[in-house]
Amino acid sequence: MSPPLKHRVRRTLTEKALLKPGQAVLVAVSGGADSMVLLDVLHHLGYACTVANLDHGLRGAEGASEQRMVREHCASLGIPFVGHTLQPGALQQREGSVQMAARQVRYAWLNQCAAELEIGRVAMAHHRDDALETLFMNLLRGAGLAGWASIPYRSGSVVRPLLDATREDILSHAKDFQVPFCEDPSNADPKYRRNRVRSELFPLLSKLAPGWERAAGRSLDLLRDLVEHARRSTDASLGEGNAEVLRPSE
Repeated sequence: MSPPLKHRVRRTLTEKALLKPGQAVLVAVSGGADSMVLLDVLHHLGYACTVANLDHGLRGAEGASEQRMVREHCASLGIPFVGHTLQPGALQQREGSVQMAARQVRYAWLNQCAAELEIGRVAMAHHRDDALETLFMNLLRGAGLAGWASIPYRSGSVVRPLLDATREDILSHAKDFQVPFCEDPSNADPKYRRNRVRSELFPLLSKLAPGWERAAGRSLDLLRDLVEHARRSTDASLGEGNAEVLRPSE
């Protein structure tokens, strides 16, 4: 039996040196199960959490309702909350896809909040399933060494304490501890490649090779070690500024 999520996250935080005990952390919370569970675990582990919620302005009343739910949940726990809502259409005016624009704006806003609040770490709720999805997506588009590492445990001030947990672990925790959350309907929209990897490719892999997630997870860990070794070797021989090509993308 797997250890409770709280213990697994504590181990990840320690082994990967993501947060010091009781450290202040800005937790990015959308209102979905992943981020609400991340907040619940960090709060009960004794970290000084502040919640940041960005409504991208893409889903109207639904987005506003989710932000209100997060704000009220934080108030019930006595957790500081900061929120912001983008104007409708703001992301469509930027170059590239709406998803890429949303990611860029979200990271920029989170970094700004952390700087203004003088909080040195931003916690995001990416988990093991997210990392596997990203790995397969990177392989499908022909990513090189950096893409093999998928989502890193830490990138700059951003830390990801749930990367050793699965989506099933997170949903079980939410059920067992009655953590409220909202469902984002865009997570099931087949027009996004990530959703098709999750809903079509992964079930097929489960039929072809039951338990493939564990094997793929071990491979991902080895690939991360390989990329980190290559990065350190390049840093040592060429200098820090020449190794950017080896750094995993967020």
